[in-house]
Amino acid sequence: MHQRKTLVLGASTNEERYSYLAVKKLLKYEFPVYAIGLREGEIDGVKIQLPGTPFENIHTVTIYIGAKNQQPYYDYIIKLAPETREFT
Repeated sequence: MHQRKTLVLGASTNEERYSYLAVKKLLKYEFPVYAIGLREGEIDGVKIQLPGTPFENIHTVTIYIGAKNQQPYYDYIIKLAPETREFT
């Protein structure tokens, strides 16, 4: 089992959304996954939490929110302190 916790930001219970598919795929490959969405719900046992829910030891944040709606989440993501990498 992988130990790298992933947060899906913009999670949805709509099976046609990429965020839904991301949660399913992460679970398939046994990644610990957490979800934040505008509405509470559940995807295969993963509870969709409301924005601002505190998490610890998040390795990766995947964002499924349109660019013009992301700014309110910047400080939240920074506080999560996910692993950062510089790509060249």
